[in-house]
Amino acid sequence: MLTGCLGQADLPKLADVDLAADAPSAGLVAPAAEIEETQEAQDPKKSRSFFGLFGGGSDAVETVAPGQPLEFGQIASACGLRGAKLGKEVDRFKSYRLYESPGSENGMRTYSLTGMKDGCARQFKAAMAMLGSPTMHEQMRYDSSNDSLSVSDTDKAYERIKARICPGTRGKPCPDKRTPKLEKTAAYVTAYPSFGSNSHWFEILLHKGRVAASSTRAR
Repeated sequence: MLTGCLGQADLPKLADVDLAADAPSAGLVAPAAEIEETQEAQDPKKSRSFFGLFGGGSDAVETVAPGQPLEFGQIASACGLRGAKLGKEVDRFKSYRLYESPGSENGMRTYSLTGMKDGCARQFKAAMAMLGSPTMHEQMRYDSSNDSLSVSDTDKAYERIKARICPGTRGKPCPDKRTPKLEKTAAYVTAYPSFGSNSHWFEILLHKGRVAASSTRAR
């Protein structure tokens, strides 16, 4: 969910970004060679793909032991988590389930996401996280107040996925008659580092049981 705008008038809008119509799904995220070599040197206001940390490719996430400490903006695969070890279920959409582990009242905690094709949970750290539909994401992302948001890796990946079901809608919502088909395969997770107002957040785009892309955004 997007909760603000950057106010940068010179940034391209989604409808203006050139996306190859025949781009394969495995190349939804820029390869590591195209990402700046030193993450610390990047402008923190630019969106940052998690795949820059562990290499390119769809669902190219590191496998870690369940509950291993992660930085905000990182996502990892944790196999073998079942039942109570996942924590408390806090959200669900289609086949996906989002679980929250115990944490401090206002602090970061581990979230686990199930429903992935390989049967392993995906874990990340956040103070608050939500699992939602593409329609919910579109209502915020395509609102005119967010025109100045920088175009992220998740934006580019979503436009390619959406184009297969809703052709000719780049930078626009998918028509209502086609959204049921889109929502069968795609979902979004939005995570925040604290409760209340946040200057940055983390997005995860899910597609057919895999992580299609993820980005840290700022306003």
